[in-house]
Amino acid sequence: MPCLFTRQKADKIRMQAFTVNQDSFQKGKYDMSSGNHTSLSLDSAQEIAIGALSFIAKEPETLGRFLSLAGIGPAQIREAAMEPGFLMGVLEFLLQDEQLLLAYTQEAAIRPTMIAAARLVISGDTFEV
Repeated sequence: MPCLFTRQKADKIRMQAFTVNQDSFQKGKYDMSSGNHTSLSLDSAQEIAIGALSFIAKEPETLGRFLSLAGIGPAQIREAAMEPGFLMGVLEFLLQDEQLLLAYTQEAAIRPTMIAAARLVISGDTFEV
């Protein structure tokens, strides 16, 4: 199964993740010590999670472990993917396995921290620096 997360999508996500949010800058939330303020859209976060699911699905053992932890069978993936917490669960699965996390982020050409950022965005949690 080919990875649905193309290089173009990764580039688009990187561009969105590193843009300065002008509203935050004007409100003094821009972190001057690091030199950047990141924002990740919900669409980009979901693209990261869908790419991660595609990556997981390429390895039968990894997919089996994921499905077992999720409590679903292969035939139920599409239906489960419509549930709000499913994509968050995909990202949490990656975050629990460093080797898998690094393999996916290398293939997707994104930083490993983007997985945690995407998980945060999908969960709806907020974080102020």
